[in-house]
Amino acid sequence: MTMRRVVVTGLGLVSPHGTDPETVFSRLMKGQSAVREVSFDAANGYSNIAATVEFEPGRYFPPQQRLENLDRVSQLSIAAATEALADSGIEFSDDLRRRSGVSFGTGMGSAQALEETFSQVMLRDPDRVRPLTVLKVMNNASAGHIAIQHGLRGPDLTYSCACSSSAVAIGEAARQIRHGYADLMVAGGAESALIYTFFKAWDAPIFPPPAARSRKTAADWFSVRVRPCSSSKSERRRCAAARRSMRS
Repeated sequence: MTMRRVVVTGLGLVSPHGTDPETVFSRLMKGQSAVREVSFDAANGYSNIAATVEFEPGRYFPPQQRLENLDRVSQLSIAAATEALADSGIEFSDDLRRRSGVSFGTGMGSAQALEETFSQVMLRDPDRVRPLTVLKVMNNASAGHIAIQHGLRGPDLTYSCACSSSAVAIGEAARQIRHGYADLMVAGGAESALIYTFFKAWDAPIFPPPAARSRKTAADWFSVRVRPCSSSKSERRRCAAARRSMRS
């Protein structure tokens, strides 16, 4: 069996350093940090540094779309995938949509929706849970919504392998194309876990109890939470070369 060559033809980012790939790469190469202080409405102590994303949903979603049915991680995922597809200049035919899929990674998935649901059940009214909660909190929500948003009807895959989730998803996307299961894959990953519960969970094995802590600066703490989202679009080298020659 002859393996097909795979190329990356589009990049999309929604990250603490911005959304333009060249700008983000330049800032990373210069060693610029996007880490800053964050805060919660909570009385107890917690680590309070993270890299957050400045995100405007209105750039990517029509006013009539009900964003309350999408967790923030799904919103970031759709935005990054939209940027990647626009960067590629791809024009979909019906046949190409059938041969196009999604391979996306996430470690925590819809963390915000989960925290909201537990708060509703445990602290407020357990009979008032949103009807679409299950669809909102599933780990494959991001991949599914990307496919729905762009009409991709090929393989739709989700990988959850802690910090390597996105890397695994990109590698598996290349495998889908190389072995002939798809001609085009949107690949990448997203996280949106900057919630109070997540901060406290990470504090538990790292920091001593509040009463035992001395005053320290942000640089003294071990972990920094980051909320990045990236996506790339891979396709068969022959198809990509043909499409590029037609554009020129």
